[in-house]
Amino acid sequence: MTGMPPSITGVSAESPDITSASPLTPRPTKSRWIMIGISKKHWRSIIVALALILGLMLPASIPLAQNQGNPGVIPPTDLAYGLTYAGWIEKYSQWLLSLPAFDNILLDPGAGCDAGQSGPVWFLTASSRGAVTRSCTVPAGKSIFIPMIFYFNAYPCPDPSFQPAPGQSLEDFLTEGAQSLIDSFVTELEMEVDGVSLQNPFNYRATSSLFIFTAHPSVIPVLGIPCLTGSPQPAVSDGYWVMLKPLSVGSHTLRVSSRLVFGDGGIFESDMTYFLQVIPDLTIRQVRDLALLLKGFNLNPTIQTSLMVKLQAALSALNAGQFANACVPLTSFYYEAKALSGRQIRLSQASQLILMVEKIRSEMNCP
Repeated sequence: MTGMPPSITGVSAESPDITSASPLTPRPTKSRWIMIGISKKHWRSIIVALALILGLMLPASIPLAQNQGNPGVIPPTDLAYGLTYAGWIEKYSQWLLSLPAFDNILLDPGAGCDAGQSGPVWFLTASSRGAVTRSCTVPAGKSIFIPMIFYFNAYPCPDPSFQPAPGQSLEDFLTEGAQSLIDSFVTELEMEVDGVSLQNPFNYRATSSLFIFTAHPSVIPVLGIPCLTGSPQPAVSDGYWVMLKPLSVGSHTLRVSSRLVFGDGGIFESDMTYFLQVIPDLTIRQVRDLALLLKGFNLNPTIQTSLMVKLQAALSALNAGQFANACVPLTSFYYEAKALSGRQIRLSQASQLILMVEKIRSEMNCP
């Protein structure tokens, strides 16, 4: 039997290509959103339709020439930071389901974008709760790996018939099921970054090998999928993916859309808009270092609290992608420290605080 559930509720999403100079040819696009669709009767697998930021990815079987017109995408024929696209799909899937529900950007539109992120590649996805607008901060120099839409086929499931046919490997069984869903229902994929559209989005298909993941216990009741056990288990992911080259420092807007049409005539469309602030990687760390420096000074508690509140406000704005808003509390910090220099704050301590915050404000181009 096929490794795909016999009934699947909607799934859809899409991803964009974002680079410092948008490399795509402008054309109209739709923006829709995502959801997770699972067989409600059999709940065999997770369908994750992710509309995410930037760029798209080619499967290894697509000729390199098909990457033309989208220069902001790392070609699938290349290793990206030592891994193939299949390797990054595995890491992406493991990352997404390992996040607790309260910190999972697929499940919680208010969650930040930095949970579980590390290394040269950042993963981005979209909420599964309808039309969403999200603001995020992304460190400069990071590539972004995003699916437009993918199907996550996990094993085992409570249904005893969900088994490979005699002589069929588990990997082939799960791959067949995942690919069947993507082949059968995805009808439209479009993406726009900074007003420029991705070319040939259906060329960006890729499938993982069999891999092992562990779902965080808190996401299982939220998703309501019996196929998730909370213990190590095998899976295969198939869909449309992208590895973007690092974006330029500054603001970027991503809109993605996708459409699925099911056998019973049902339609699912997704709509996602991302407002991204790409900031120098040092900026957030520098604000945190400034807070640690301030905390180490033996200041009047009222003064120390007043200054610390301003730094916390700046960090909150940076983490929310509100780059310009972070300048306001940093500027206020600067003038307060300067006014208190040599009075309530020792001159040497005030000088350190002023020099550090001025460096941060200069790097952020604060007015």
